[in-house]
Amino acid sequence: MAVKSPLCPSQSTVADPLSIPISKRLDSGGYYAHLTGLYRWYGSEPQGWHYGVWDPGIRSQRDALQRTNELMVQGLELRAHSHILDVGCGSGGFAAWVAQSFGCSVTGITNVPSHVRLAQEAARAAGVADRCRFLSMDMNAFGFERGQFDAILNEETFCYARDKPNYLVSLLPLLRPGGSWRAFAFGIRPGSRSTGEERSYREVMDGFHIPNLLPSEAVQAALELAGFADIGAEDLTSRVLPTAARIILFSYPPRLLSRLRLEAILYARDPVTRRFQRGHVAACLAYSRGLQKGLFRHYLYSGRKTESDLSRLPRAGPQA
Repeated sequence: MAVKSPLCPSQSTVADPLSIPISKRLDSGGYYAHLTGLYRWYGSEPQGWHYGVWDPGIRSQRDALQRTNELMVQGLELRAHSHILDVGCGSGGFAAWVAQSFGCSVTGITNVPSHVRLAQEAARAAGVADRCRFLSMDMNAFGFERGQFDAILNEETFCYARDKPNYLVSLLPLLRPGGSWRAFAFGIRPGSRSTGEERSYREVMDGFHIPNLLPSEAVQAALELAGFADIGAEDLTSRVLPTAARIILFSYPPRLLSRLRLEAILYARDPVTRRFQRGHVAACLAYSRGLQKGLFRHYLYSGRKTESDLSRLPRAGPQA
């Protein structure tokens, strides 16, 4: 339904994702728990569970995934005393890399308890176990003290915030004065959607177990309302299209086998895992095709907390 967006008054009409009820069938924790092996295979050495950015000079998917990591921290003044919150840390690849690269402390959270162990192993392998801690925690209900972090990062996990404007509001107290939020994030084109586009949108939401997506204009407006300064939204869609093309290529065989009723060749026998696998493949195809057609967009968002008298708070690192 095309409606006026309360977060984008400058838009005459947009398809407002906030008007769509959040499905009770969403289970992002179960989705990632059952597909851990698939994501670890895709993430290769950087363990990047996200779209890779193909900038000039990038020649492999591994390098494209690593480039995404670099863009997440580009321009941040990270030092040994810095403390980062990695929201949705997966198997810990990004957290271990940033701790190793900058000597900073990292707290990673995940809603999959088994991923805590995987992330701890990644930190130990990188020699940064003393600078990383990993917790099982819901990003929609943080359990941190105020003013703990110099940067809060969502690498393709902002989409899992159930109420995105309120999620952004919840971040500001956790940041130290001058601290930053960054997100490499899924997005959607503003405006009404055709029946076919709405079908693609639902496939992405259901298959990836995402509650909704917002247009960039809505995210920027929400950041401003939350109190962030220096708000940025860089459209990286054209730079992730090579990754989208690869994902489409790898998604065709399982879709074909499903149509031929031969999916048992690739999919798990367990019906729950098989359901997650089917939804994942459908979502991968729908989102990647949508990127090519302009329905979906990929953004790098940023915002900064302004200085205040809280600057006298002591810096906090990981706690045992």
